[in-house]
Amino acid sequence: MEAGAIEFDELNDLPSFRDTNDIHVTAVLQCVDFWQDMIAEPFDIVHDESIHFFEREDRWLRMIDKTIAPSEILFGTKTLNLPLPVRSVSSARSHECASLQLCNLVAGFLSRASNRDPDFRRFFRAAFDAGLCELTVFPLGPDRDFVTGPPSSAKGPDALDRMIEAMRSRASGTRSGME
Repeated sequence: MEAGAIEFDELNDLPSFRDTNDIHVTAVLQCVDFWQDMIAEPFDIVHDESIHFFEREDRWLRMIDKTIAPSEILFGTKTLNLPLPVRSVSSARSHECASLQLCNLVAGFLSRASNRDPDFRRFFRAAFDAGLCELTVFPLGPDRDFVTGPPSSAKGPDALDRMIEAMRSRASGTRSGME
């Protein structure tokens, strides 16, 4: 965290800083990395009309610009070469695009995978047995992304304060009431 704060300070002008990448960027980079390994030629990205994705369109255009000098970006254990092997990045309305409808359907279905209702579990098992388990899914995971905007004002002890107090109480053999 310290190194990130130092780099941020050195590489950004805080008064003009607007926002940073978010989890959408990481998810799309994971997809690009996957397809880059599967297909030798450039491909197209079609994304739903997401304000989160397209308010950063200038960044995507720079990452796919064939006139930039080749370079590498690291995210997690992955290395991507710039420019990315993407011909275009475009938007589509999910209610007009069958492939986006399918993505929404799969995402919604998988978001309910932990549902323990017996009827849903039978339906879930039948869907997997019918071939849903053959789909490749790109789960979102933690990375070095930041939220947009400043944090809200804290009222009382925050989560970190509560964890520290709980650890102190455990170490001293008392209960803090905050555990």
